[in-house]
Amino acid sequence: MAVGQAAALLSALALFAGGVGSSALADADAPVADAGKKCKKKKGKKKCKKRAPAPAPVATPSAPTPAQLAISPTSHAFGFCDTPCNGGLGKTQAFTVANNGGQASGTPVVTLKDNSTTTGGGTPISAFTIAGNTCTAPVPPVGACTVTVRLNPGLAATTDSGSLTVTAVPGGTVVATFTGFS
Repeated sequence: MAVGQAAALLSALALFAGGVGSSALADADAPVADAGKKCKKKKGKKKCKKRAPAPAPVATPSAPTPAQLAISPTSHAFGFCDTPCNGGLGKTQAFTVANNGGQASGTPVVTLKDNSTTTGGGTPISAFTIAGNTCTAPVPPVGACTVTVRLNPGLAATTDSGSLTVTAVPGGTVVATFTGFS
């Protein structure tokens, strides 16, 4: 039943009920439904006002997600690298540090931990070194930088391990591990 038909039916019922006694249907000041209008029946006359359209919902912008660093790969096996390995330059691996958040990270702090126990004449020798680092400024949203780690060749034929830690505030801490035989 359409709204207009329902209003007509209610009006007819109100007239019928009016002769019998008071009724909620016969209330002269009760609003009467009419499509797109707000109507009142007062003193037997129907007065209608156009309804203002409902306001469109307003989208509330959400805050961008905070900076969130990620590293890839999270682990790497360099394999064997003796003295002539790669012309004496050793083997390198690039680790990509990405910001998966919606805000820039703080400036990353890069730390290399070398778990090697190799010594040369009593002095510890680093099996791993940082060969390159572009993570020297805040990483923008969906941006990335690279830290390259080198396995140095020919260090008394030992199995070596280490880790690369990158920390930014905001952004968090990410760690990659690696092994090699030099």
